[in-house]
Amino acid sequence: MSHNARHLNSLLDALPLGVQENDLNGVITYSNLAQHKILGYENGELIGKTIYDFQVHEKDKKELRDYLAYLIAEQPKLEPCITTIRRKDGSQINIKVDWSYIHDNAGTLTGFASVMSDHSEYLLQEKTRLSEQLCKKQRMEALTHLTGGMAHDFNNILASILGYADLTLESLKETGNQNELVRYIGEVIDEGEKARDLIKQMLAFTRTDPNKDIALNPAPLIKEIAKVIQASLPDSIDFSINTDPDIPKALIDPSRLSQAILDICANARDALAGMNGHISINISQATCHQTKCQSCQEYFDGEFIEISVTDNGKGIEPLVLEGIFGKTTKTNGTGLASTNDFLHEHHGHIIVESIINYGTAVRLLLPIAPHDKLPTSQQGINKGQ
Repeated sequence: MSHNARHLNSLLDALPLGVQENDLNGVITYSNLAQHKILGYENGELIGKTIYDFQVHEKDKKELRDYLAYLIAEQPKLEPCITTIRRKDGSQINIKVDWSYIHDNAGTLTGFASVMSDHSEYLLQEKTRLSEQLCKKQRMEALTHLTGGMAHDFNNILASILGYADLTLESLKETGNQNELVRYIGEVIDEGEKARDLIKQMLAFTRTDPNKDIALNPAPLIKEIAKVIQASLPDSIDFSINTDPDIPKALIDPSRLSQAILDICANARDALAGMNGHISINISQATCHQTKCQSCQEYFDGEFIEISVTDNGKGIEPLVLEGIFGKTTKTNGTGLASTNDFLHEHHGHIIVESIINYGTAVRLLLPIAPHDKLPTSQQGINKGQ
């Protein structure tokens, strides 16, 4: 090897990016140190292997062969691509590949050069970013879905405030009756506090802290969310929330749990449209034996925190119920696909029971937080807030 060739190889080995050459048959003729590290091989082990050896599936190998044949025949402009490959140890990584043609002095195509970088961390960050954006979008959609009832309730509160303020003013002008003034001003304060609390709940819901799992008793959180839910319901729908006195903690993302409860309650409200009915939320500890998850179809056992939302609405048609966890549509309501994703990411399960003209119950089952996941200050205190 000439001095210039050794110098060039040294420069290429110093690069943090993988550099590789292969001939027209896909056989690797050169790989620098970084490329060996990306693929998990010792220096020199890649020479003689083919670019097809790193494909995950047989169909991927065929597609790559067809693509290479197309490049050789047509020599189109090459664009960067992101693909999944298999390393020496069998693990899979996502890489970004920039290709270029190699021609000899006569201009004949002799092979390909590629520059590769491990793209797995970037894709994970991008997935997290998109997940956060989706969560924010869903929260705003749910808030929009609920604000009709809130606006009506808030308008009534403001009308009461203005009414009592007018009465106070008239009382001052006409009688100066101190007892009446005290009563009127007390009513103004009461109504003002209702308005303040309603806005506080709306603002609390719009604030997000995504992907932050903490060990908490879900009951206090859901009781706060219930205030927003109740404000959105028409007078024709009764609402109640019931919880066992000693609920263990679950390791969950509070914002995503809040989103799930809001979505399910919005579906229940829609199922009762134009009807007199009832929606209830129940929180309890449940022991499951060979219970089948309606989504993942797996049987499971253990202790869970069960959060159920029930209504006595029109129910869900059996065919719709079969696809209830798929893409959101107008026929299956909102949020159950994302709720299902949230539960299974937290090792939970979901069961939906529905009878036409009798109502629907959505049961969310969350695992109890392991003792070693609780903060130090909570060690030994497994229950309560």
